[in-house]
Amino acid sequence: MVATRQGFHCELLARIIREHVINQKTLFEMDEAECHRLPPKHLFLWKTPNEKITRRISDSYSVEAISVVRHSSNGINSFEVKVKPSPVELLKTWLKTKSSRV
Repeated sequence: MVATRQGFHCELLARIIREHVINQKTLFEMDEAECHRLPPKHLFLWKTPNEKITRRISDSYSVEAISVVRHSSNGINSFEVKVKPSPVELLKTWLKTKSSRV
């Protein structure tokens, strides 16, 4: 509904950008991930204060995270969460479409 109102009907969400992240716990966890060469996706989505709203956005648009990339410039930290359509939601949509045709 939001996508239709904003003129993005039938366009898939490809990324969620969290700009100007200043939460020290989030920045610390992501620094640790980089230091220990851990995949940042799990930490960002499950171990930081930014997790809940990012997951809520993902659920609202029926997408799941593929990766998380940190962008830092002039002391400003942003995180780009690349997403893809959720297979479960795609299956639900397909089954709903199929049952309406019968």
